[in-house]
Amino acid sequence: LRHWISHPLIQVDQIQFRLDAVEELTKNSLIREEIKKLLEGVYDIERLITKISTRSANPKDLIALSGSLKQIPNIKKEISNLSTPLIDKIKQTKELNNITKLIEISINENPPSRINEGNIITEGFSKELDELRDLMKGGKKFISELEAREQEKTGIPLKIGFNNVHGYYIEISKRYSEKVPPHYIRKQTIANSERYVTPEIKEKEELILGAEEKVIQLEYTLFSGIVEEISRYIIDLQEIAQNIALLDALTSLATCSAIRSASLASA
Repeated sequence: LRHWISHPLIQVDQIQFRLDAVEELTKNSLIREEIKKLLEGVYDIERLITKISTRSANPKDLIALSGSLKQIPNIKKEISNLSTPLIDKIKQTKELNNITKLIEISINENPPSRINEGNIITEGFSKELDELRDLMKGGKKFISELEAREQEKTGIPLKIGFNNVHGYYIEISKRYSEKVPPHYIRKQTIANSERYVTPEIKEKEELILGAEEKVIQLEYTLFSGIVEEISRYIIDLQEIAQNIALLDALTSLATCSAIRSASLASA
């Protein structure tokens, strides 16, 4: 709309094409209302294109793009019985089902905003990633089972914890210090407890943390590759954005026209 106002048409046929499209949408109120509902599911595609082309897109941006592209077939179906030249132009909008499918099979439906948090790529998209995740899950399951096993063996209500500084540790209240097995290695003393490690825990810790780091690195690489693939369709995406913007503007003008006509009729 801003562009139209600042760059007014001077060719009669172009002016008539725009007026015809607005008139057709004004007369077809049910179609117009359905178009408005469908457009609510379309995000700012031009903004998404900019982020993709500058490689600054995050996982949620790709989900937004996929959701927007999924509306294209529905929009084209809704306007299929309209016939003015500008509407016919919008009917030719590409659907890019391959991009929608790529995002659908690769990106989790509710991913984090940041690409270094993990949990971006869907299970089954990368065999290597799935194997690393299995290793990571197996290590964490081992730690959980180890806690129960050590409690039973020692008779101490110990717990296994983790922090970024000391990694995994066994925490035991100081009142049970005399019952601590000799192979436990003291790691840290806190207010009311002592923290210990064992060679077994350290070995699993290396596997778990190594797998977690590799998972995040691999997810980042896979995500970057997906964005790179989508960027090959920038021109097509720009055309889609322009056609959607055209339909949005025409629908808005038709809505204003219908409201104005109803107001004059009731005056």
